Amino acid sequence: MRLPRNLKPWLTLITATDHDSRAFLAELNKAMTSRGIRAGSHVEFESGNAPQAAGRVAAATAVVLVAGPADSAGFLKALRATGYSGRIYSTPLVARRDSIQQAEGVLFPYPLVQPRDDFADYAG
Repeated sequence: MRLPRNLKPWLTLITATDHDSRAFLAELNKAMTSRGIRAGSHVEFESGNAPQAAGRVAAATAVVLVAGPADSAGFLKALRATGYSGRIYSTPLVARRDSIQQAEGVLFPYPLVQPRDDFADYAG
């Protein structure tokens, strides 16, 4: 995930505590550290408690959401209910069916890339 450097002081990480979210967060932290990017704060939430986390970050300038599809949808819906208008980044999981309706305006890597026309030549 590529983050603009000018978000350093205002970036808030929001992460669920499930295994996949923690694994993604470990890799995200490595990438951010190697680019000199540091989050201003980090809020973790247990699965199912996304609405409470949203209330804790409503004043953030930018958030990076790392959670599964259902928790992402719950967090985004609750965050928007607070009137939040800042930038939201997330993982490809936000593009899943359970959460895509809440993902409008969220920046995330699109996981479905069309292969090149000559890809079959290289596939084993």
